Amino acid sequence: MADWLPIAGTLLGAVVGSTSTLLSQRLAFGRDRAAKLTDLRREAVTRFLSEIHKHQRELYSLHERYPDAATREGAIKRVSPIEAQVALDNVRFLATAEVVAQAESLWLHVRESNFARGNAKSRIRWRRVYWEMRKDLVFSFRASLET
Repeated sequence: MADWLPIAGTLLGAVVGSTSTLLSQRLAFGRDRAAKLTDLRREAVTRFLSEIHKHQRELYSLHERYPDAATREGAIKRVSPIEAQVALDNVRFLATAEVVAQAESLWLHVRESNFARGNAKSRIRWRRVYWEMRKDLVFSFRASLET
């Protein structure tokens, strides 16, 4: 019986060592995965903010360039939302529900408000609301990273 004791001790040590290595690797994989997901979320939100700002700026400049409502509305209809829409979809895939809701609200403000459809009367208010919504989205995204 004493002949088996060193072998059992060696086997037990191998099992404990293998288990601890496996757990350590699993924890490291989880941390790496969480860090990668955080990076992807940050990239998606940053890209959305960049694209929506370009889109907002283009709409705003059309109001400055075309004082005539009919000409302005035609020019606004020709503005392509594709890049901003793709960026919003990436946020939808990766971000938390609260961040997605705020990004969608910002998108609707930029794309669907009266100003975005050509009404020049609300230009200052539209821009102020845009910046407030954008700031709220940034704060919400930061908060989602802390949890």
